[in-house]
Amino acid sequence: MTNAKRDLYECVDHLRSSMVYGYEPINIISLVNASNRIDLEYYSFNTMGLCGVAMVGDKKDTIVLNMKRSKIERNFDCGHELLHLYLHRTVSENFNCFATRTPKQNSFIEWQANEGAAQLLVPYQDFIPRFLCRFFNLGRSLGLFDIIGELASYYGVTPQVIRNRIECLSYEMDQYQRGIDPQHLQLLSKNQRKKLNITPTNYLALCDFPLDWDSEIG
Repeated sequence: MTNAKRDLYECVDHLRSSMVYGYEPINIISLVNASNRIDLEYYSFNTMGLCGVAMVGDKKDTIVLNMKRSKIERNFDCGHELLHLYLHRTVSENFNCFATRTPKQNSFIEWQANEGAAQLLVPYQDFIPRFLCRFFNLGRSLGLFDIIGELASYYGVTPQVIRNRIECLSYEMDQYQRGIDPQHLQLLSKNQRKKLNITPTNYLALCDFPLDWDSEIG
């Protein structure tokens, strides 16, 4: 059986290792600026919700980011467009990407670009142990909002990106809690979990509505 999430993460990890060593936070814009294969440009788009554009070129590719977006949002947008150029250059020569998906967009391709950018900026190998440490050691006193804010600042992403990572990596977190090393976790997307009837711990809900965590987490 194919595993879309595992295959995607392996591609993203290969891309990351070609740019930096390890899982420390990275600035995608700085790395793309240093590349001689991609031109990075900025423009104030009038189209509502347009985050960025990626264009495949014969000699150089081009990424255009929306100046109306915040610096942190643009860093994620740049990762999103970079993933299009890395994974999808044989699919299309141009990618127009919006804050929310439009009917004309290929949902699988956009999932790959979004999920891939999240793994690029917030790699699960570092995020899972880092989040769970704070969840169990600081969660009762700080609460989810503070944990998310701290991790968003650490990785240089928005709080929503952190919330998404907590939700989409919940199954992998359960495995880590059982003693499985991050390098050997079974990676499953939400759709794959649903097909296999797997319901992981809802860490977001446990933080939003504190209960007896030790009894709720298997």
